[in-house]
Amino acid sequence: MSAILLDGISKMNQERSISGLYHILSGKRSAQTLQDAHLFKLTGFFGICKSLPRERFDQKISQLVEHHYISPSNHDTYTSYFLTSKGMQILVDNQLRFLMDKAEGLTYEDITEPFFQRILLGIQTFSNVLNGENTFIPIIDSPAISRWVKRFYIKNKTNVEEVASLLYEELQSILEELPEREATIFVDRLSGYKDYGQTLEQLGDFYQLDVFDIQVILIIITHHMIKKVQEGDFPLLRSFLPEVSDRAFLTQSAQRTKAYLDQGLRIEEIARIRRLKTNTIEDHVVEIIHAVPNMSLGRFIDESDMDTIKETIHDTESRRLRDIKQVLDNRYSYFQIRLAMAVIESQTEEF
Repeated sequence: MSAILLDGISKMNQERSISGLYHILSGKRSAQTLQDAHLFKLTGFFGICKSLPRERFDQKISQLVEHHYISPSNHDTYTSYFLTSKGMQILVDNQLRFLMDKAEGLTYEDITEPFFQRILLGIQTFSNVLNGENTFIPIIDSPAISRWVKRFYIKNKTNVEEVASLLYEELQSILEELPEREATIFVDRLSGYKDYGQTLEQLGDFYQLDVFDIQVILIIITHHMIKKVQEGDFPLLRSFLPEVSDRAFLTQSAQRTKAYLDQGLRIEEIARIRRLKTNTIEDHVVEIIHAVPNMSLGRFIDESDMDTIKETIHDTESRRLRDIKQVLDNRYSYFQIRLAMAVIESQTEEF
């Protein structure tokens, strides 16, 4: 997890307070956090530490400072951090980079946990049945997961051995691509006949890792598995995938704003109807651009103005709104600059 913190601090480049990184890792569904995740290319880490308390996060940051991996930098209104040469060296580690690059937090936010839990309970169920044991204590206590596994078993109870064999083959094929330690951690979490998987605490003790490190490793491995299953030939594991939500990763409030935009209403009209500030509706528009890359922007900004702002952003290599606005001689609003940033990040050129 230290490597993820270092990577996040590096990518945010002192342009946000450390709280911004915490909100991304904990999966805070606010317009600002979602925008920052896109802006700093941290969508992979979105929500991968949902159970991490703020106090524990702050402790980890303090430890990184104490070990001289990062140093604080004070700004007018906030404190950020930057990597030391020692911290930069950590990110060069190929094995850490290999694992971090497989994180797909925002993309798979809704399906990671149910997919993993279906696998855990599915393996436990078929392992016990194969050994003639129909009564056992399930390791997953979620009624929804239990119902799904029960339906899956009923559907396949006439060919239990074949299903178990195929499940083993598909899992092995995917896990073989991972570093040995990470693959072993995943396997050690599995339960079978009279053999319960290790707890997060047990795995942490054995591998001398923090419990949160173990959680993050398992989550990223699950992301890797989901991506492989979606793109490759894994028919059995594909059936374990939950249906993907069609909400396009928008906050509920942004979804309501989008519905009004789709009706052709202007930002000011939506703000009046919803009794919200205009700035809030503008936040929603920026959020929507990230989620819906083909959205037309002509009603918000002229194409020539967009090109001017985008060129300035590229030239300054900054993500600080105030700095960009000053370079542009205050000719454009913060909203217009944020639109340009969103377009750059979502790589859309629709107007």
